[in-house]
Formats: sequence, structure tokens, C-alpha cells
Amino acid sequence: MKLYFHYEETDDAGDVEEAKALTLKLTLPKSWVGQPLLQVLELFLENYNNKKARLEPLDISGVHLEKADGMKIHTTDIVMDILSDRDDVYVKHGAEQPAKAKRTPPSSSSSSSSSSSSSSSSSSSSIPGATTEGSTGLLRCKNYGCNQSFAQETNTESACRFHRAPPVFHDTKKGWACCTKRVYDWDEFHTIEGCATGRHSTLDPKEVFAPSPTLAAANQAGANGGSDAPGASSTALKSIEDYNQANPDAATAAKSAASSVTKPQARCTVKADGSATCLNKGCQKEFQVKENHPTACCYHASGPVFHDAGKFWSCCPGVIKYDFEEFLKIPGCMVSSHLDGSEESSRFFESHARKREDR
Repeated sequence: MKLYFHYEETDDAGDVEEAKALTLKLTLPKSWVGQPLLQVLELFLENYNNKKARLEPLDISGVHLEKADGMKIHTTDIVMDILSDRDDVYVKHGAEQPAKAKRTPPSSSSSSSSSSSSSSSSSSSSIPGATTEGSTGLLRCKNYGCNQSFAQETNTESACRFHRAPPVFHDTKKGWACCTKRVYDWDEFHTIEGCATGRHSTLDPKEVFAPSPTLAAANQAGANGGSDAPGASSTALKSIEDYNQANPDAATAAKSAASSVTKPQARCTVKADGSATCLNKGCQKEFQVKENHPTACCYHASGPVFHDAGKFWSCCPGVIKYDFEEFLKIPGCMVSSHLDGSEESSRFFESHARKREDR
């Protein structure tokens, strides 16, 4: 089902303020058609407040809904009972008036109905994280991608179609981490069908943690009697510090890692004909080793940075180029001899390296 939601504000002269006006085409999932209008209004307000972020946000408590003929409709009305495909719905200023309840003659079943309603309300309030939707007495599902209202009595193993992982927003693309589909429009994002089926839940999935296997094992050991249980080890546990003190020469992960870390050796680029390639950042020029001197090389002190389409050297962040050829022409900020990777060249380079004075 598709619905057209409209919001308009008029100035003192009765003219529509275009900056505040918005019309959205909302494509509802099939599961929403049998639900109250409340979640459709919430979807519209979420989109409006996102698109009109610079304006004062609309609050659900300060608006109501009307059809094209001016008939007021309520957020507790079921979508398919009150609207048809491609209907126009207008969001108007002013709090929604409570729907008039239908009067029924008192009967003997009224007291039982009252007690049943009371028990239903108390059972809802005992559900962790449960919140009721105004006067409807319904609960709000917090599964990713659902957000439907439901009654606990009709909550079955196949009642909820939801996503297993949270939403992902990258640049202008929107989707769910558990699914590969990505869209650019907010309306399309809200219509991406869930990848899992189960019961509606009032628990926020961000607050649900997987059980710790270590804790489960400890609890099981305690249930079995702890160290007094048959087969339990009587060996005292020792700390890592105690073991290291008792075994100073033992191989450890830290010692192994320290012994395996060696400073990488720069490759020597000197060729048989006496030429070499400079290893300094931003230089990479060919030079004759015998002609190398303390001011032969103009280079950069640190490496390049490529961010979005911009290119620059981290030692010179104020000079950004978008063309790669232009980036390679950025003059270096340091001066010294060319570096060919040999030990002699490295010592000569380090003894003369300094910042350029003409920059």
C-alpha cells in the first residue's frame, strides 16, 4: 500500500510556507497494513525531522491526522480499515482528540472483561522493557527493522519479521548490516524486508549480550559441588607472575616477540655503473653516487596521505592536490643528500638533514 502524507503551514496572510511544507510517498510493508496508524505517523515525522533538520522538529503529541475530505482519523485506527491505496493523509497542527468509545450496555461479562484487561495490563507491565502505546494497550516491538505494535496474547514464533543486525549508514547509502541490499532513499530503506522471523520483543537488541561460556562453566562447576565434586583437581592454581619468578629462563610470548622484532634493512639501490635511486620520500630520482652532496635532495619528512580525492604529505598538510601529477610536484620540506640505502649513505644523509629555509 502507498500513502501520500502532506504537511503544510500557512503564514498570517494564509499563504503556504514552502520551507516548512513536505509531501512524502510512503510505501508500507504488508505487515503494517493491519497495524495502527501510529507507526506510519512516526515514520513520516522521522523523515520530516531529518529532511527539515534546521527547523523546529514536529512532535507527535502536537499533531493529528485528517483525510482529504477533512475527516479526522486517529493513530489507533487500523490502516486498512480507514485508508485505501494511494490515499492522501494530512498532518495538521493540534493534538489528537481521543477517539469516542462505543457505548455498550452493561452486562455480567463486563466485570470479567475488566479483570481480564487489568491482568493483561499487569502482565504487559511485567515484561522487561515493555512500553504500552497510549490507550491501545499494545506493546512496541524493538527488534531491528520492526517497530510494530503488538499484543502479547497474539505474539507467536512467526509474528515478527526483523533484521538480525543494526542499520548501516555510509555516505548516502542506507541498509542493514545483516543484509547486502543498500538504498539511497529513506522510504525505500524502511521497506527493506527483514531477514529473520521470530517473536516480537520489547528488549532493545543493543542491550542483549551473549552468555559468557566461562561464566556458564563456572556456574556449572558450582552446581556440581565445586572442588568437593568427584574428579575435581586439588592442584593449587598459580599466577603467571609466580611461574615467571620460578622459571626465569623459560620462553615466553613477550620474549619471543622481542627477539623476533628486528629493524628492517633498507635495500641498497646502487648499480654497477655507479648510479642509484634515491629512497627519500617525494624524491625517487636517479643520481650518480660520486656526485651526491649535502643539498642534493629536496624531500618530505613523512609519508603521503590520500583522503577522499585529496592528496598531500602529512608533513605539509596545508598543500592539498587533487591531481596525482600535481601531487608529485609538491616541493619537499627537508633538504639533505640523496639516500641510496647503504650504511655510508645513511650516515651522510643523517648528518646533513635539515628543514628548508626558503619555505
